[in-house]
Amino acid sequence: MAANGINKVAERYANALYALCQEKKAVDAVSKDMAAVVGALDASSELVIALEGPIASTDEKSAVVGALGDAIKANTISKNFLQLLAVKRRLTALRAIVEAFNALVTAGRGEVTAIVTSASSLKPKDVKAIQDTLQKQLNASVVVEQKVDESIIGGLIVQVGDRMIDSSVNTQLQKLKLAMKE
Repeated sequence: MAANGINKVAERYANALYALCQEKKAVDAVSKDMAAVVGALDASSELVIALEGPIASTDEKSAVVGALGDAIKANTISKNFLQLLAVKRRLTALRAIVEAFNALVTAGRGEVTAIVTSASSLKPKDVKAIQDTLQKQLNASVVVEQKVDESIIGGLIVQVGDRMIDSSVNTQLQKLKLAMKE
């Protein structure tokens, strides 16, 4: 399935999950559960293979998501949602669904998400300083999502919506390289 198709599927499932969570007043609990699920996927390549690979049957994938839900002590809505994804064979879109769900949650809270990419993990005080600066600049509550990309060498790339500030060392080196060619 093309990336665009996955995005449409992710948006549909995320919208349905968000609407249900609002109705049941479980947005925070399910949001926490989905973060734990993505964390488990990030921590275990075997789990990714079991859920997203073509070898396991729908029943096997259903059993795996059931065990995962139990392991993270997930809310009933979260467990049922994961089971639905297993039955409908949509587990390959799980990360995209969670990302779309998180966007709905932050928008619903009146928050803005800033994706901050650095060459190594940032210290909590640095994340807080970035968050405070962005809140002043944007005049909105900001949630900072950290990403690590060693290829940027140093500096930061900050993306808020469709705006991006790239002060990475890699980009500065590329600019210097172009200037030297001229």
